[in-house]
Amino acid sequence: MNFLPLFLALGAPQPAAPDFNRDVRPILSNHCFKCHGPAVLVGRTHVSFEVIRKVFFPSMRHRVLLNSETQAENVASDSVLAAIVNDVKEKEGK
Repeated sequence: MNFLPLFLALGAPQPAAPDFNRDVRPILSNHCFKCHGPAVLVGRTHVSFEVIRKVFFPSMRHRVLLNSETQAENVASDSVLAAIVNDVKEKEGK
């Protein structure tokens, strides 16, 4: 027996409307507040270099993939990340 016409006639169940505390806040907490939280608390919308420096290594360390050449040379992922942080200069007056 084909239940599709009956299902269509009754209508598909509607998902609950998004709730900020249930659906949105956990995403912000897990992915945004670590960097943007301190800035928002003092009225800024951008992330400062100081905050980036605090979270850069713990956030990025596991994302660096070293090739066999760098592994053979005993290059650590932290040294790669340090080179990136040192090469990026903060704008003057910020």
